[in-house]
Amino acid sequence: MQLFLSMSLDLLRLVIHRMPFYLLVCLWSGALQAEQSTPPVLQVSYPHVYSDPVYRDISDYIHNLLDLILSKSGVPYEITDVTVPPVPTSRTIMYLNAGRFNVAWGHTNAQIEQQLTPIRIPIFRGLGGWRLMFVRTEDTRTSSITKLAQLKKLVVGQGHDWPDTDILAANGFSVRTAIARDNLFQLLKHDRIDAFPRGVTEIWDESLLPQAAGLRIEEHLVLRYPTAFYLFLKKDETKLAGVLTDGFEQAVADGSFRQLFLDWKGDIFERAQLDKRLIIEIGNPLLSPETPLQRNELWFHMSDLKYLKR
Repeated sequence: MQLFLSMSLDLLRLVIHRMPFYLLVCLWSGALQAEQSTPPVLQVSYPHVYSDPVYRDISDYIHNLLDLILSKSGVPYEITDVTVPPVPTSRTIMYLNAGRFNVAWGHTNAQIEQQLTPIRIPIFRGLGGWRLMFVRTEDTRTSSITKLAQLKKLVVGQGHDWPDTDILAANGFSVRTAIARDNLFQLLKHDRIDAFPRGVTEIWDESLLPQAAGLRIEEHLVLRYPTAFYLFLKKDETKLAGVLTDGFEQAVADGSFRQLFLDWKGDIFERAQLDKRLIIEIGNPLLSPETPLQRNELWFHMSDLKYLKR
């Protein structure tokens, strides 16, 4: 009996002596498991233009769009805006591939889609291909245009590396190019071009710029062709591409993407009066065959106007 009590006391002392070590192991093991079960925060960065009011407005929309998409993904995330000046498409691609940011947005064509990874959902719902035109205030020639052949007699201006330039040229337009938007305003003011087509989502804000003084938005026509602006990533960003695609598809399916877009630009439709304009349609031979033209839910239709908040 005495031997049993002695052994029990020795065991008790051993347990008491070792208890802090066991507790430390348990705590460390629990913390490690918790750390392993918590997914890392997904870091998403994109270019944000603050120096130009039109591009700043678009940049704000891109931030809200990324926030919507990522909120659907179930992945913890953080969005960082990277301040950049307005730059040509080629410079944006260079910045993206250099890692200055990991998501960009831009106007697509087959060549760009070979260089980068596109998220093939049009972020402006295809309205980049609904083109209104800046003309000189005193120029009334477009009021008598009723068909494509007449419109082609005008010399139009576009950016030197914009996909629109090649689209218009492929359709037989005479196109004069410049490095940037503001240079094209000057070409139009000085009679070097006759018209400056712009997307319906941007032209109204651009008309308020001092650079557009002396110009007006032509009231009679809309030039329309199938095209898209996408989110783009580097070729090796497969994980991020998957997260963005899944979240974007959810936002399309539940209607929140369409509503976000209409909340942003719903006011343009009353001003543009698209249903009262003569629509002149042309093709786009530069589109990738993977462009989801068959998915009607991704593209703007006049019926979308019923979703506008009154």
